[in-house]
This record gives sequence, C-alpha cells and structure tokens, in this order.
Amino acid sequence: MSARSTFLAFAAAIAAATGCSSGGPGGSTEPVSGSLGTSSAVGAPLPGAVARSSSPVFADDLAPEKATACTAHPQYNARRISTVVGQDLTDRRGAVADSNDACSFFGEGVRVRFVTQAARTPAAARFKCQTLAGPDAPATLGARSIAWTGADGVYAVHEGQCYLAQVFDRGSLDLAASLAVAQDVAWRQR
Repeated sequence: MSARSTFLAFAAAIAAATGCSSGGPGGSTEPVSGSLGTSSAVGAPLPGAVARSSSPVFADDLAPEKATACTAHPQYNARRISTVVGQDLTDRRGAVADSNDACSFFGEGVRVRFVTQAARTPAAARFKCQTLAGPDAPATLGARSIAWTGADGVYAVHEGQCYLAQVFDRGSLDLAASLAVAQDVAWRQR
C-alpha cells in the first residue's frame, strides 16, 4: 500500500470514528459524480460559472459560496493568474469544503482552482503536499517553495500551507499550466 493510500485510509478511519463526514484531507480534490450542469449528489443546479465551465464538479462547487475562501489568500490574484494562463478570468467563486478553502477563477473554457490546506508547521505542510501528490510525484523546486505534480494537479507548499493548483482547459486538466500557476503563486508569497 502506498504512503498516500495508507495516509488516506488512516484519515478516513479517524473521520469515521469521530463522526466526521469528510472523506479525508484529499476529499475536496475528488470530482463529484453528476452532469456538467447539475450534480447527482444533490440534484440541484450548479452555480453559474461552474455550470458554464467544462471542468469536473467538485465538493466545493456544491458548498455555499464564501468569498473569504478567495480573499483570505491575496496571492490568488485573478489578473496575475490571467497573465500566467493567457486567458481572461472574469468570474470567481470561493467556498469551504472538507474544512479547506477552495477558490476558483473562470474564463472562456478555462478554470483555475486552488484548494488551500493549513498545517501547523512548514514541515507538516510539506508532508501533507508530498503525501497527497503521491509517492511517485516528481518534485519541482521554485523560489522559496517546492511543488509536486500529481495525477490530480500540482501540490505546492509555502510556509504553513499546502495548496492544490489545478488548471482545466476545455475540461481537461493541464498539468503544465497548473505547475506554472502554482510556481507563480508561491513566488508572490515571498
């Protein structure tokens, strides 16, 4: 069993034992089943920008909107990120799912999504990111940061935070763009 599988199984066991509904620390990164415009999980229409995007539907898309999930992280700057991905990002949606802030920016066929997970120390943030990215995830060193490219996006650590960066272009996850965004965000946190 891989380190990530062991960690997630352990977290799920703790969550079940304590009555928590979360599937573990990586729960909000997993797509929720449903069609593009509605979710079978709740049978309700999705928020406008999410419904218009062609990205998968995530738990934070179904959660009540919470603007502070974006504004609490000033490094998630739509204008700057627009420059990195080469696309105007005109809509923003923040929410909290599985106790993690999630912030998405939307443009024409593009979605840039961040899921921020706090940790007690920089070492704990590093362990969390490395574990969530997976045991074979390649690491990339950046300006005062490190990032791991996993199958579901780029996990980057800076100070006491682990954040997942995902860029969806026309519904497909673009790992190269996700890494570029993650590195840019980390660089601006100096």
